[in-house]
Amino acid sequence: MTRHRASQNVASPTLHGTIIFTVSVFFAILIMSYMFKVEIVAKGIGKVVPIGRVQVVQPEFGGQIRAIHVRDGIRVSKGEVVIELDLTNAQAAQNTLEAEDERLRIERYRIETVISALSLHQDLDDGTVFQKITEFKEFRPKSQVKFFNEQRALMKAELSELSDALAQVDARIQANEKSKSVTQAGISRIETALVTQQERLVSAQSLLEKGATSRSSYLDVLDGFNRLETEREVFLRELDEKAALGTAHLAERSGILSALRSRLQTRRAELEARRATLSEELVTNQRRLENTKLIAPVSGTVDQLSVFTIGGIVDAGQELLRVVPEDQEFEIEAIFPNTDVGFLEVGQRVNIKLDAYPAERFGALRGSVTNISADAVEVDDNVYGFVIRIQPETMALETPANSYAIQPGMTSTVDAITGDRRIISYFFAPIVKVVQESLGER
Repeated sequence: MTRHRASQNVASPTLHGTIIFTVSVFFAILIMSYMFKVEIVAKGIGKVVPIGRVQVVQPEFGGQIRAIHVRDGIRVSKGEVVIELDLTNAQAAQNTLEAEDERLRIERYRIETVISALSLHQDLDDGTVFQKITEFKEFRPKSQVKFFNEQRALMKAELSELSDALAQVDARIQANEKSKSVTQAGISRIETALVTQQERLVSAQSLLEKGATSRSSYLDVLDGFNRLETEREVFLRELDEKAALGTAHLAERSGILSALRSRLQTRRAELEARRATLSEELVTNQRRLENTKLIAPVSGTVDQLSVFTIGGIVDAGQELLRVVPEDQEFEIEAIFPNTDVGFLEVGQRVNIKLDAYPAERFGALRGSVTNISADAVEVDDNVYGFVIRIQPETMALETPANSYAIQPGMTSTVDAITGDRRIISYFFAPIVKVVQESLGER
C-alpha cells in the first residue's frame, strides 16, 4: 500500500514540462498582446486624378461640325485646334448685323444733317438745301452705297418739302405785313384828316355860338368828324387782326420746324437704342465666330471623344471630349462611408493599394490626407459618402526592382490610419461590453 502511494506521488517530468511551457506561452502571449499594437484603418475606394483636373472641351454655342482633328489616345498641345464648327451661319449673322449697323449709321447722319439745317430756318432756301446735300455727300459709308443714295434722296426731299412749306408761310407773312403797312398808312391818313376836321369843328362851333353860321353847317362838319373817327376805329381793329394773323403765321412756321425736329429726334433716339442693342449682338456674334474653333485647354492626351460625324450637330455646353493633362502631379480622390468619416483628420497617414498593381507583389503607396469635404455626396441611390483628397509621397510606385508609372483614372483601395490599439484590448473588449451592459437596468 505504501509503495503504491509513493508511485502515485511521483510527478511526471513530461507533465511538468507541458505545464511550464503552456504557462510560459500564455504569459508570453499576454505580454506580447500588451506590448504590440495594431493599426486602426478606415477603408475607402479611390481614383487617381490629376491635380489640374481632367479638362473638358465643350462649345459655348451650338453648331454643325466641320472637322474633327483628334481621336482618343493622341497627344495634343495647349491651344491646338481639336474640333472645328461650321461658321457659315455665324458669318451670315455677322454680315447681317454689320449691314444693319451701317444703315443705322447712315440714317443717323442724315438726321443730324437735317437737324443742323433746322437751326438755319431763317435762311433755309434752295442754296441751303444744296449745301446740306453736298455735306451729306462727303460722308463716306463703309458699305450700303445704295441705301446711302436713298437716304440722300430722302434728305433732299425732306429739306425741299420743308423749304417749300416755310416759303408758303413766309409768303403769307410778307403779304400780311404789306397789308399791315397799307392799313397803317390809312390810319395815318385818317389821323391827319382828323386834325384838320377837328379844327373845322372848333371853328364851326364858335361861329354857331356867335350866330355867324347855321346849325346845319355845324352838323355837317360834326358828321364829317365822326365819320373820320369811325373809319379810324375800323382801321385800328383791322390792324389788330393783321397783327394776330402775323403771330399765327409765325406760330405755324415754328410748328412746322418743331414737328419735323421732334420727329427726327424721336427717330434718332430709336436709332441710338437699336445701335446699342446691335453693339451687344455684334460682340456676342463675334465671340461665336471666334469660338467655332475648339482648342485644347492644356497639353495632354485626348480621352472620351464623343463625336465622330462630320456635319453632325452639337449643342451649347455639350461635352465633346476630355484632355487628360500630362506632366502634372496627381492626387487620390477617395470616397469614405459616413461610418468612418468621423475618425478622419487632415494629415493622417494613408496606404494606397492600386488595383493595377496588386499590393501583395508591388506594395502600396504612402500618402497623407490633405482635404475632407464639408458635405457628403450621393454615390448611389440613398448612399452617401465623403470625398477625401490624398497626396501621395511619390508620383510613381517604387519597388526595389523597378518604378511603375501611375496614370490618371487608376482605381485603388485606400486605408486611412485613424489610430492604433493594443492587441490585449481585443480580448477584454467583449468582457467590458458585457459588464457595461449588465450594470444597466432597463
